[in-house]
Amino acid sequence: MRKLSMKLFDSFTDHIFGGNTAGVVTAAEHVSQDEMQNIAAEINAPTTGFVSTRGKNEFEVKFFTPTQEIDMCGHAVIAVFMGLEDEGKLESKNFGRVDVKLYTKAGLIPVEVYYENGKPTHVMMTQNKPSFREVTVRKAEIAKLLGISEVLIEADHPMEIVSTALRHLFVPVKSLEVMKQLRPDFQALAELSRKLGVENNQCIYIGNSKPGFSCSQQRLLSWDWESGGSGLRHNEQRPGLLLDQERFTGSQRKWYSDNHN
Repeated sequence: MRKLSMKLFDSFTDHIFGGNTAGVVTAAEHVSQDEMQNIAAEINAPTTGFVSTRGKNEFEVKFFTPTQEIDMCGHAVIAVFMGLEDEGKLESKNFGRVDVKLYTKAGLIPVEVYYENGKPTHVMMTQNKPSFREVTVRKAEIAKLLGISEVLIEADHPMEIVSTALRHLFVPVKSLEVMKQLRPDFQALAELSRKLGVENNQCIYIGNSKPGFSCSQQRLLSWDWESGGSGLRHNEQRPGLLLDQERFTGSQRKWYSDNHN
C-alpha cells in the first residue's frame, strides 16, 4: 500500500491554530492530478501544496484548494518550505540562507529561506510583476453584494483588480467599522467573480490613524506587525474558488497598498 506524508502548517503566525492554514505533501512525484484534488478536498485547508523534487534545491509545486487547482498561493509557499526543512530536503545552508528554485503554474519563483542558529526564521519569494486592471462594475452593485451602502466605499482609492498569479478584486472602504459591518452574499460574489475573471474579493482599509501595519480578519483572528507607515486592514472573500472567506493574503494586497498609499 502506498503511503504519503501530509502535514498542516499555520503561516503568518507564531502559535498553533492561528494564521492561515496550508496542507503540504512533500513527495508528490507519483501522485496524479485527480489524487491531488481528492487529497486537498480531504485535508480541506484553504490550499494544499504538492511538492515534487527536480534537483538540488529545485522543486515543483502544484497548489490545490478543496475544489480546484490554482496557479500560485503565497501562504502555501511558506508552508511548503517549512515542510521541506522538517524533512531535511533543503541543502547547503551557507551564510544563513538557502536559495531555491520553485516551479509553479505561475512560472519560476525564486525563494530564499533564512536561518538563525540552524533554525529557519522566515521565507521570502520574488513574485511576478503585478498587473492592474480597472473594474467595470458599478460601486452600487458591489456594495449591495457586500451588504453595505455605496457611500461607505472609499472614493480616494480605486476599486481595482490586481494580479501576480491569482486575480484579486480590491474594494477600499472608509473605516474599520465598515469592515465589521460587512455581510457578504457569497453566492452572488461567486457570480461576480466569474464575470470579472477573479478568484478573490478583498475589502481593504488604508488609514493613517496610528503607526504600524496591521491586518485583521472577521474570522476570530487579529494580529499586528510593527513596520511603520500607515495602518492597513483587509477582509478577504474567495467565492471564485468556492471558499467563503480566508484569514489573510499577502501576495496581492502588498501591490495594491504600495500602488495607492
